Amino acid sequence: MTTTRLRRRLLGVAAGAAAVTLVTATTASAHFCYVANMSDAARQALASNNSVFVELSDVAEMFVLPPSCQGLGLGDAAVAEWMAAFGVEQEPMIHSRAVMAKGAMGKSQGINHLSDADFAFLDGALTDGVMEVGCL
Repeated sequence: MTTTRLRRRLLGVAAGAAAVTLVTATTASAHFCYVANMSDAARQALASNNSVFVELSDVAEMFVLPPSCQGLGLGDAAVAEWMAAFGVEQEPMIHSRAVMAKGAMGKSQGINHLSDADFAFLDGALTDGVMEVGCL
């Protein structure tokens, strides 16, 4: 194989890998949408009926923290700190099986999405909690 063909092939593979990374990263972050200002009755019903909605603190406990740090309240503390910092009144409940879109014709209809700034803050709060407790 000539050097030119090898370069083209390597560039094609690199471009394909970059495209796959971009698509999967965008898709993964889209799952963190939540209903803003959910009524108390709806929250209680969802929490008690094996719903597909999961509180953000539970998502942090299950998927971010190592097993040795789970069940220590670090997810609850990090989300409470985030809520205070960002002026969020209710803990977001994340739909665990589907993406909630912005509604008809792009109108939000009460759906919010966690941003990169939200994730950065939560990551820092969780890391601080892990370091403070020393559960690694």
